[in-house]
Amino acid sequence: MSDDTLGGGGWGFDRGHLSQLQLDRARETLEAGDPARALAEAEELLDSQPDDAVALAVVGRAALVLGDGATAAAALQAVARALPDDAEVWAELARARFSSADWDGALTAVGQVLAISAPADAAVATACFVRGQITLRSALSPAPAPLPSPGSPPGDPQADLARAAALDPARYPLAHPLSDARWRTCLQRALLAVSEPVQAFLEGVPLAEQAWPTLERLQAGLPLATPEVGALAQGEPPAVDPWITRPETITLFRENLCWPPASGEIISQRIAQALTNVAVAWTDEDLDEETEDAEEIGDAG
Repeated sequence: MSDDTLGGGGWGFDRGHLSQLQLDRARETLEAGDPARALAEAEELLDSQPDDAVALAVVGRAALVLGDGATAAAALQAVARALPDDAEVWAELARARFSSADWDGALTAVGQVLAISAPADAAVATACFVRGQITLRSALSPAPAPLPSPGSPPGDPQADLARAAALDPARYPLAHPLSDARWRTCLQRALLAVSEPVQAFLEGVPLAEQAWPTLERLQAGLPLATPEVGALAQGEPPAVDPWITRPETITLFRENLCWPPASGEIISQRIAQALTNVAVAWTDEDLDEETEDAEEIGDAG
């Protein structure tokens, strides 16, 4: 029996077979909607096979779902080196770079997608979505906008987003403006829906509003800071007694909270969760135990 076979007495499982089983399990777990477990399974496999492109792809995709853009980007960059002609890998890398606030890197990946893809490929939808989002958001940032990479010239962000929606309407639907009146209703219902500890934390803290977080703020390394975040606190949590020194302001990012388009009930839930996330990150305490059930929020539409 070879050294690659486990067991004794003339029978056993080949280690390669076991690795394939573990990899299959990780992929199935990710597809079943458990990215944390899939990430753990794939990372365990990478301990013994660090260059396995499929395991790295699972890590990248799972980390991206979990909001860890930096881990996703590192894994998917390795996959892209191994599979340079795979447009879907480059598209996922573009999303990961965008999520980790590396917009120059995201545009470079977008350029690769557009260089190797047919116009109607699914990867093009992701590339157009990422480029459109970066172009829109760059206008908010006082920092210099990211330079376009070869193959990804700056264009009309609305045209990019419309193309993404046409190619993949389920993943990249066009945003629908929410009236100020509906937004205020959603916000008030969210404030009533958060748990009592979160309400106590928010008392006296001003709420501000912005379309999206700026690149400068994302690159400051604050907790929760990703381009898709729903709310961020101004400042850093104090080392002692965060209930005494609370944020100067909490900014809600309206465009993030309203996309993808949804009912007022869902938007209220998103706002409530975003505010809860800020409170938990600031206090390092579990404050969500008493949050009302989603059905009790009611439809703000």
